[in-house]
Parts: sequence; C-alpha cells; structure tokens
Amino acid sequence: MNPMEAVHQAAGATLGERNGVRIPLHYGEPAAEHQAARKNILMVDYSHFGIVEVQGDEGYDFLNRVVGGDLSVIRDEQALYTVLLDDKGQIVTDLYVLCDDERFLLLTEWVKGDTLAASLQALVGEEAVEIAAQNQLGTLLFEGPYSWELMAELFGFDVLGLPFLEFMHVDDVTLLRAGKHGEFSYKVLGPRESLAELWQRALEAGAKFDLKTGGIEFQSRSRLENPCWDPALAGEFTRCPIELQLQWAVRYDKDEFVGKDALLAKLEEGAAQRVVGFLVKGDGAAANIGDAVYSGESVIGKVITLGWSEGVQAHIGQALLDSDYAYAGLDGYAIDASGARVAISTVAIPFLQNFSFLVNPAEHSYVDPSRPKSLLEQQAQ
Repeated sequence: MNPMEAVHQAAGATLGERNGVRIPLHYGEPAAEHQAARKNILMVDYSHFGIVEVQGDEGYDFLNRVVGGDLSVIRDEQALYTVLLDDKGQIVTDLYVLCDDERFLLLTEWVKGDTLAASLQALVGEEAVEIAAQNQLGTLLFEGPYSWELMAELFGFDVLGLPFLEFMHVDDVTLLRAGKHGEFSYKVLGPRESLAELWQRALEAGAKFDLKTGGIEFQSRSRLENPCWDPALAGEFTRCPIELQLQWAVRYDKDEFVGKDALLAKLEEGAAQRVVGFLVKGDGAAANIGDAVYSGESVIGKVITLGWSEGVQAHIGQALLDSDYAYAGLDGYAIDASGARVAISTVAIPFLQNFSFLVNPAEHSYVDPSRPKSLLEQQAQ
C-alpha cells in the first residue's frame, strides 16, 4: 500500500482503481465536492496520472513529430496541452507536455505511465531518445477559485505570478498551473511520501479556506458544465478531434504528426457530424444518453452527455449532430425521451461563467477580512 492510499483509507474515503492505482472516488459527498471546486477549494489525489520522461538530444524532434500540438511554442518551465492520435486520426489520449530543462515530462490521466512509455517507444525512428515511466511520482490536484491563495501559503508568493500552463519546482515537488474545468487549478507532482506529507499540511492550512477533500467522481459534474476530452463521456461515440471540436489541440501547419494525414482527409471530405452543447428547456429527467435528437420529424443526431447542472439549474449536455445542424444558438430541436419529445436549445460551451473569473489574486482574498472575496462582493461594497 502506498502512503497516499493509507491516508485515504484512514479518512474513510471510498476508493477505486484507475490506471492500476487505488485512489479516492469520493469522500462521501461527490456533489458537495464538485461545489467546493466551484466555490472555494477541492483537494484530490490524482495519482492515477501516467507520467513519462523523455530525454535525449533529439527528444524535442521526436515528440514534436508524434504529438498533435506544436512544441515550438513552449520554453523551459512551460507546458502544452495537446493530444496523441493514432494513424486513423483518433484520440489515444490527451496529455500535458512539460518542457523541463533537458527533458520533457508527459502527463495523462487516461493511460498508465508504462503503457504510454511503450506506445511512444514504438514510434521512435532514428531519434536518439530515452523514454521512461516515472512510476515513483504521484499527483495532487488543488482546484477552485481560491486555490491560488492556499498554494501561495504552502509554496510562497511566487505562485501568484504563475501563468496558466507554466510550472515551478519547489523543494522536491513540481507545481503546474493547469486544469480542464475553468477554475483556478494546480497539479503538484512529487514522490508519494512527499505528497502524503503535503496532504496533511494542506488539510491544516486549508481549514480556513473551507478546503474539502474529494475524489475523481467530482469530474463528471465539472466536465458536464465544462466539457473536455473524457473517454468515459464522449469516447463511446467518437474519438475524432474534428467531430469533438478539439481541433485547437492540433497544429496542421506542422510538417508531420501521427494522424495528420487522416485528419486532413477528414477535413477535405467534410466531417459528417460535430458535437454541440444543448440546454433542455423543460424537464429533462426522462432523457438519457443515446437518445435521438430530432429536427421536426428528422433524426439529426444523438445525445452523448447529459445531466443536471446545479450551476445552470437545468439539464444540459452535448449532442453529436449532423454537421448541417451542429451550430450553437438554435431552437426547434428535441430529444426523444422515452417516447416523449423534450425541447432543447443548442448553446455554446462551456455552459457557465466560472466563479474564478470573478476572483483576482491581486485584489481579493478568501481569508483576509480587509479585502473583498470576489468582484461581486467588491461591487456590493
């Protein structure tokens, strides 16, 4: 049993397995854990992340040939979010690529480190590279509108100036500012023994922030409202970045990357379907994933994600629609929910304005009574 698992068992967390690692699914209140990530701070063990190190004189050339994004846009202590595709242009996994001095670190939540390392090794041509899984490392997530304030207390005020998709080394851990749910978000990478100690320190320091511990089940609610690549949600229906509106994660002007030819062919012939967000106008409780979407009497697609959003106060989701119908801001569509038509409107995503947009580290504070907590409180004064 690793040190982090022992911490969670002692605290009564409900554990599950992802990528061969036992991590918390929840700490008893998945809905409240999601709200903590939206309103203050949530701390989660993300040690299911696969982490791979790529070194060598031609490490950059190799990775830039393999991943969909363009590594030339990042420098030391910067990260790139991108995707790894197969030869058919289908998403294998999304990942962060960290440029760290003489090496690159790759982080993914969907593939074991050993599996990712083996997949990359199979793509090596004549490049001089060394690829190794970093199984000794774990990851903690701190997410929420005031996570920056806790990070500054734990790691120093330099955290406040850390831009999105950049990282810093502090003692024996690496602090990366990156997230998929629209809130301030930080991932801390380090030896599991160090993370177990950090977990306890964060619990003590985070009490005044109303810090909540949680598990990965909060993602289902957060990713309903802020859609991102999640094979457990959309992967059953499509893994094509064009259909998923994830083309921004690839760069077609690169000389080559795995899957480029297949994507270009898809663009030339035209994608038959694309994903668009929708809002259920009435009661969506009877609707289900997989339900047909209608325009008049014509079936134009199907529901691929669906759920109730506390933030929006409505049932929301994504539909994979025929491309001619896949535009935001349209009425007149309906879901066939158990034989009854339920009206929907297509909408742009994300579905809500994250509270973090109303929090400025230079002006606001959760714990300093001399400063307003957010722009809303500031305007009310």
